Amino acid sequence: MDAQRVETSRPILIEKNRLLLVEGKDEFNFFSALCRELSVSNLQPIWLEGKSNLDDKVNTLVISPEFARRVVSLGVVRDADESEASTFQSVTGALKKAGLSVPPYPQTFVGDKPKVGVLILPGNGRPGELEDLCIEALGPDPAFSCTEALFSCLSRLALPLPKELSKARVQAYLATKPEVHISLGLGALKGYLPLNSPVFEATKRFIQSVGA
Repeated sequence: MDAQRVETSRPILIEKNRLLLVEGKDEFNFFSALCRELSVSNLQPIWLEGKSNLDDKVNTLVISPEFARRVVSLGVVRDADESEASTFQSVTGALKKAGLSVPPYPQTFVGDKPKVGVLILPGNGRPGELEDLCIEALGPDPAFSCTEALFSCLSRLALPLPKELSKARVQAYLATKPEVHISLGLGALKGYLPLNSPVFEATKRFIQSVGA
């Protein structure tokens, strides 16, 4: 499935009646892999190309004639970054401006045609991003312990650490796999991430709810 890019200047191709809005290409590939893991085939992930201008992008989706005619379920996934609460408020603000139902809390669904839900990662009120959830899942893997030793060494020697440390930790782990220079999303599609980990259970429930 090719990523569908949201642009305010042209309509979005809506192919299925259950939609999942995600931030970027990595998230598109990751959630495509998760849908495959769950055998959820009736859900269309849509790549929003980042978190900026979310209001305009959601509105572009909603004004499509196909949206009103076909869509019965809509999920939005965002990274919490510094604050789950402020990110959730930003997403619900965009939903409200677009005339959509607004869930009171993350991982709850409200409304009908479409029902709407929001997932903020890594979840449970924590700051962070999708990579932080993946790091939790990678914890038991011996290869991840080896790559973590790299960052421990840098810290011990007081050497600069990457600005986006969570992303760097996942990238270091993926560099141990047969095919290197791949992103988190491609790693998920290639089976390099343990999508069967209990860490992803809440995320899976959300996906199944969107697809139900």
